[in-house]
Amino acid sequence: MPGLKERILHAHGGQRWSQATEVLASCSVGGIELLSRFQLNALRSVDVHLQLAQGRLSLGAYPQPGQTAVFTGAEVWIEDKQRRRLSQRALDPSRTVRPWPLWDQLDVLAFVGTWLWQALQSPFLLAAAEVECHELGAVMVGAERWQRLRVRFPPGLPVLAAEQLIYADATGLVRRVDYTPLHYGPWMRAAQCLDGHESFGGFIYPTRRVVYPCLVGGHLARLTPLSWLTLDDISVIRGQAA
Repeated sequence: MPGLKERILHAHGGQRWSQATEVLASCSVGGIELLSRFQLNALRSVDVHLQLAQGRLSLGAYPQPGQTAVFTGAEVWIEDKQRRRLSQRALDPSRTVRPWPLWDQLDVLAFVGTWLWQALQSPFLLAAAEVECHELGAVMVGAERWQRLRVRFPPGLPVLAAEQLIYADATGLVRRVDYTPLHYGPWMRAAQCLDGHESFGGFIYPTRRVVYPCLVGGHLARLTPLSWLTLDDISVIRGQAA
């Protein structure tokens, strides 16, 4: 019987991903994490383009028309139509977002870019040889039995956290991811709940993600969601098979 990692990969599109070169989507992001940093309308129906080989993620017409915001994991910048950099910042891999109460556009880009970089490639990042995966015991969530996979990503990948705990349902779809957000530090545990799974050209993506504080015992503080991300019009561009 295939292991949990293999069942998760198969449920979301399987071997098709090996030929993927780019991912396009439309996204919106909001929540109190942004509001508390005085970002009232961070992203609304923004076009996203992820180039997989380069690890480059760009947001079209953001933060305003005629500009493009770019995230690479190592740095973020905003450029004009002539690709001249209007502002830029190197990122601290240990935190990604600066620990300041007031964010600017580059802070928002670092926060959203990290989230999108992982979301648009999940769960296919698990297939990388350097990623360590360990199956844990199953848990009951309501009337469903979810399997758990503890994942450790290698240094250098701009993911939400180096260690994450993935919950998958009986079909192999990822329904929840627990982690310690880099921009909070070790005291904060969060859980990202995934739903609205849809097929886009054979690739299965959750169209809505909501992050909640994670309490002792894995319980969620559902009355205080921290942030949310919605994805639509997802298109995975595939190259020619070798």
